Amino acid sequence: MKFGAVRSDWTPVEVADAQARYYAENPDDGEFEGSPHSQWLLLHQLEAMRKDIEAGEGLLLLYAIRGCAKYGVAMPEWMAQEYMKVFDSVWNAKVTSWDAAFGAPYKKGAHLGQVRKRKEDRKKVWMLVLIEVGAAPNTPIDAALFERIGEKLGLKKTATEKLYYEACRLHNFSAMNVRELIQSHK
Repeated sequence: MKFGAVRSDWTPVEVADAQARYYAENPDDGEFEGSPHSQWLLLHQLEAMRKDIEAGEGLLLLYAIRGCAKYGVAMPEWMAQEYMKVFDSVWNAKVTSWDAAFGAPYKKGAHLGQVRKRKEDRKKVWMLVLIEVGAAPNTPIDAALFERIGEKLGLKKTATEKLYYEACRLHNFSAMNVRELIQSHK
C-alpha cells in the first residue's frame, strides 16, 4: 500500500510520525515500499540526482523513474520534462536507438553474471553497513568496518570498501548522509 502526499521539506520527526501512522494503519506491511520514509528519501535522492539528470545522464533518469514507480511518488515536473525530451529524441528520429538516448546499461563485453554478482554484493555490503552503524551509531565507517563486513561476505576489505562507496553514489549518499538516513528511520 502506498502512502499519501509526502513532502521533501518534512523534518525527520514529521517523517517518523507519518511512518508510525502508516504502520498503525498497515500492520502487515513488512515492506518499506510506498511508506512515508521511503517516499521522503526518494524525494531527496531525486533532488540530489537532478543536476546529473539535467546534464543528460539518461540511465540515471530511468533509475529515478523506477524509484517513482516503485515508491508511488509522482514524477516532479522537471523530471517529466527531461524524460519527454529524451524520449522524443528517439521518437522523432533525432537519435537512432534507446541506448543512444538513455545510454547503454552495460559496457560492451560485460558478463551479466558478473554484473549481477557485483550488484548483489553491493546491496549486501550497503545493508550490513546500515545494520552495523544502526546498532552502534558511533561505529566509524572505516577500514575496520569494511574488514568485518568483508569477512562475513567472503570479500576482501578493499573490494568491500569499493562496493560501499559505489552504493553511496548509487543512492546519492555520503558517509554522513548514511548516519542521517539511519537516524531518521528510528
